[in-house]
Amino acid sequence: MPDQGSRCPAARHAGGSRGRARPPSARIHLQGRRPAEGSRRGVPPVPRSPPGRRGRPQRAGRHLLSAGGIAAHAVIWSVSVDLDGLGCYAAIHGLSPRLDERAQRAVPEVALQRFCELFQGLGVRATFFAIGREAAIAPASLKAAASAGHEIGSHSYAHDYALSRRTREEIAQDLALAEAAIEDACGLRPRGFRAPGYTLSSPLLDAVRERGYAYDSSLLPSPPYYSAKAAALAMYAVRGRGSQSILGGIGQLFGPRQAHRRRGVREVPVATLPLLRAPVIGSTILALPWLAQRAFAGGHLNLELHGIDALDASDVPGEIAEAQPGLRMPAAHKLRRLRGVLEALPGGHCTLYEAAIRLLP
Repeated sequence: MPDQGSRCPAARHAGGSRGRARPPSARIHLQGRRPAEGSRRGVPPVPRSPPGRRGRPQRAGRHLLSAGGIAAHAVIWSVSVDLDGLGCYAAIHGLSPRLDERAQRAVPEVALQRFCELFQGLGVRATFFAIGREAAIAPASLKAAASAGHEIGSHSYAHDYALSRRTREEIAQDLALAEAAIEDACGLRPRGFRAPGYTLSSPLLDAVRERGYAYDSSLLPSPPYYSAKAAALAMYAVRGRGSQSILGGIGQLFGPRQAHRRRGVREVPVATLPLLRAPVIGSTILALPWLAQRAFAGGHLNLELHGIDALDASDVPGEIAEAQPGLRMPAAHKLRRLRGVLEALPGGHCTLYEAAIRLLP
């Protein structure tokens, strides 16, 4: 059974691996493994990025003590990818949920493989949050990611945007189904959880704690994001396109930016900027890459991406491409830009599980 691991690698300073980057390839190969049958899809290469300027050193944040012979770092960072299938975006935009097989495989196979190639070239172990009911679409890809040392977390079973509003029994059932499906697909039981749509509730957090998760990473304390989401939902309502997305509790908007405990659960919030609280996620750093270096909180950066960040309009149905502006940028260009962002980050990197344990022993 693959091991999700609990060790942080030594610091990889910005640009330190540029000279050793693998040459671009036309196919994914994870740590010498051949792609599983049925997943031999060509993917755009991830070209080398030109050297970029490093941001100013991080002065704030706690120092992390060394453990197991691993050097201590003043700051650490984690990158996670939510594997939201295209059906989730159809639900957001009020589009038809019917997807052909190619569209169904776009995120759990194509995007996942592209991200794995990106991370392998950088020597980064990431955290992938998988949706339980989609884990069986391309189990070989998810298992390959786990075998490469990436953490596999739970993003719920059905990606129900209103999961936080369900009864305690319904929440427990959803989480249990997700755990079983993810473990069946990759051989790993998830130790981290991220709720659909960044919406939390007391019953949902209680279920996360009671089911033995090591941490939660659902909180996005960002009033600007909340305002933009509210405006988008209002626009869909006016146009008669009912979105399944919901607004979370307003109290979540002003939560701590740094890792903390919430109802007995380690909470590792998604990155936001100081003061402005603007979200620092895939769509924002693709537009403004330098934002990532400004979003450390408490000595840690929790950089969240989505599977769709590795896709473009050629990978998805036309109506979804029209509704998602980020799909207009070629996937190879987005991956190249993400490579530059990760190369420039200071400090060392850890999976979210490792970061949660170190930040909140």
